[in-house]
Amino acid sequence: MQEIFAKYGSTIGFRSSLDRCIFTFYLLDLIRKDKKNNKNLLNSLKEGTEVITIGGIKGTIAFCW
Repeated sequence: MQEIFAKYGSTIGFRSSLDRCIFTFYLLDLIRKDKKNNKNLLNSLKEGTEVITIGGIKGTIAFCW
């Protein structure tokens, strides 16, 4: 076991760190895309637009900031 770790230990550590970095950047990219989509959705809402909430409540936008 000592020989295997001595031979491949640094490679395994580097690989797991690299995988962790790639996964983190992937998640951050998904979060950025989600925020961008939400911002575009909110900006597209106008007065008089009919909406349905997650809870199923139907309504019409009466006032926008």
